[in-house]
Amino acid sequence: MSKTLSHFDARGNAHMVDVGAKDVTERVAVAGASVIMQPATLTLIKDKKALVVDVRDLPELQAKGLAHYHAWAFATVRQLGAAAELMVRYLTWLGEQPAEAIAAYDLISQGAKTFILKAARAVNSKKPFDPAATFDEWARAWDTAMRVLAQ
Repeated sequence: MSKTLSHFDARGNAHMVDVGAKDVTERVAVAGASVIMQPATLTLIKDKKALVVDVRDLPELQAKGLAHYHAWAFATVRQLGAAAELMVRYLTWLGEQPAEAIAAYDLISQGAKTFILKAARAVNSKKPFDPAATFDEWARAWDTAMRVLAQ
């Protein structure tokens, strides 16, 4: 067996490897992550005082226009939606996962897409937009998913 890693080139850059000729085997991948932040930031998150999306941002977003809004939305709401969609796909892929948790993450994912469009209309039209009910729905869905998965 070779002691070199075949997924890296001579300069250490990752590249795709053709595995078509290899026998099918079952493998398990384990991943982990660490989130590093200041203790004060963690306190804000736990106390639900650190909102990624804040209704007070709307006047500034309206003043700066759609291009700025789309950059803002991609960095905030779209990331939330993508993470929720990834959870839906991951839990579905695992199989035998609680349908209630999958539905909760799907609600967040789909809701994020809807929010992005509704907020874009508000930015473009300069009309008011109150997403409080949407945020509350997402919070309930998140709490449901966490409660179900913790069991």
